[in-house]
Amino acid sequence: MKVPLDYRKPDGRTIDVALIRRKATGPNARRVGSLVHNFGGPGVSGVSGLPEFLNPYEPLLDRYGLVSFDPRGVGATIPVRCGKTADDTGYDGTDACAAHSGALLPYIGTSHTARDLDLMHYLLGDERLHYFGVSYGTALGAVYAHLYPSHVGRLVLEASVDPTENLEEEQVSQVKAVQAAFDRFAAHCAARIRHCPTGDGPEEAARRMARLADRLEKKPAPAGGGRNLDAVGLAYAVGDHLDFGTDGWLPLAKALTALIDHNDGRLLGKGADDIGSADRAATPRDSSRASRTVITCADSSLRPGFDGLDRDEARVKTASPVFGAPWSTGVWARRRGAHPPRRRSQKSSELLACPSMPRRPSSPPLGAPPSSHRSSRSSRGPTRLVLQRRLT
Repeated sequence: MKVPLDYRKPDGRTIDVALIRRKATGPNARRVGSLVHNFGGPGVSGVSGLPEFLNPYEPLLDRYGLVSFDPRGVGATIPVRCGKTADDTGYDGTDACAAHSGALLPYIGTSHTARDLDLMHYLLGDERLHYFGVSYGTALGAVYAHLYPSHVGRLVLEASVDPTENLEEEQVSQVKAVQAAFDRFAAHCAARIRHCPTGDGPEEAARRMARLADRLEKKPAPAGGGRNLDAVGLAYAVGDHLDFGTDGWLPLAKALTALIDHNDGRLLGKGADDIGSADRAATPRDSSRASRTVITCADSSLRPGFDGLDRDEARVKTASPVFGAPWSTGVWARRRGAHPPRRRSQKSSELLACPSMPRRPSSPPLGAPPSSHRSSRSSRGPTRLVLQRRLT
C-alpha cells in the first residue's frame, strides 16, 4: 500500500506499507469486512505476526478478512537501520540510527502509523476501520480513534495501555500487575497443586523465587535450542506463562518444578515461546530493538539522564519482590556521550537513548484535524468498542 511519507505533502514522496491478509471464509451475507490487527510492540511485524498468531483468531474468518501490516520503521515498511552499516540489521546505538535512517526518522511514530491506518481501511473497501490491537496496539488504536472518531467501526483493545501514564509510570504499573498475578498463582498452587514448587503461599513463593534467581544468575539453566535461562529470563518467562491466566497455572507449576528440582528450563522457555509475547521479550532481536527505540522516542517527550534512571529503577524494584529487580535490569543501554553501557530496563534504556535522536516534527500534532479524504462523514464515534485490561 502506497502512502505519503509526509501527510503534509500528500503529493510528495510515497512509501510502501507492507500488508498481509487472510481472506474471510464465511458466506458473503455474513461478512462484515476486514479486521486489522496490531500485535504489540512497538517494533513487532504484523506481516510475520499474523501467520504466527493466527490460530486463536481463525474463528473470526467466518465474518472478517484478517489483515495486519508492518508499521513505519518495522519489517518491510521503511525499516530503521541502526547497525554498523546501512545494510546491517543489528543495533549499534542511536548515533547509527541517525546516520543510516536520519532522513526517515521524523516520519516514524504512532501518529504517522494511525494516518496510514485510515488510508488502509479505505483501500480495503471498508466504510469504517474494524481494528484489534494488543498491548502497544491499544495505544495505536486509541490514537486512531482520537484522530478519526467518525471512521471507527468495531474496536477491540486487549491488554490496554493506560494513556494517562508515561512510560516510567507504565513500567511500575506493569510490574505490580504481574506480581499480583503471580501471588494469585502462588496461593492457588499452595492450596490445590500437590508438591507445589512455590511453597505454602505468596510470601514463601517470593523467597523461593529469589533463591532461584540467585542460582540462575550465577549459573543459567539450559532452556533448549542452545539457549540458557538466567534471572532476567526467569522473570520474563514466568510473566509470559501468567498471560495464560488460570489455564497456565498447572503448566507453570510443572515448569518451575522441572527448573528447581532438575535445573531444566525447557518447559519454562517453551511456554513463553508459545505465548509469543514479543512485547515483553527480555532481549528482543536487534532489528526489533531499533524500531522499538525509534518509535518510543518519537512518541515520548521524556528525556531522562542516568541520575533520573537510577531513581526510576529503584521504584520498579520496590514495586515487586519477585519481578522488580529483573524488570529494572533487562537490556544494555547505549547512547552518544553516555557512561559505559549498564544493564537497564528495556523501556528505560530506550528513553535514555532519546536525547541523541533527531527531533524534527513533520506531521500534524496529535489531535490536529485528520486528512481531508472522506471528511464529509458523520462525526459520531466508534460503533462498538471493547476494552479489556488483562491482569491475570
